[in-house]
Amino acid sequence: MLKDESIGVVHNCTPNNLHYEINKACLEHGKHILSEKPLCLDAERARRLVVLAEKNKLQTAVNYCYRYYPSVQEAAMKIEKRYLGKGPYRTRFIPSRLAKLITRLQLETGPLLFREI
Repeated sequence: MLKDESIGVVHNCTPNNLHYEINKACLEHGKHILSEKPLCLDAERARRLVVLAEKNKLQTAVNYCYRYYPSVQEAAMKIEKRYLGKGPYRTRFIPSRLAKLITRLQLETGPLLFREI
């Protein structure tokens, strides 16, 4: 699959502990990735994937199913009103204020557990 040039995007739906290696391999082979959450299990590996994607001019995204939860909507509002600071926030594929918050927090603190804000 990684060598198949007709495949441009990979949706990684594997168990969490496999995400990093699979996402890395996809990026190394020129594939955009949509990964189920989490992108990987620690912030350092997430940083490595971001660098690799930017180096290869590839897009990455993490699928979150929490987008419409009330607490997440509140977090998105707080981002929009800059209650959480100016940023910068990162997002790929997902034009969502939530993705920006989650990605920022994951890069700073590692994998997230959702709670009321």
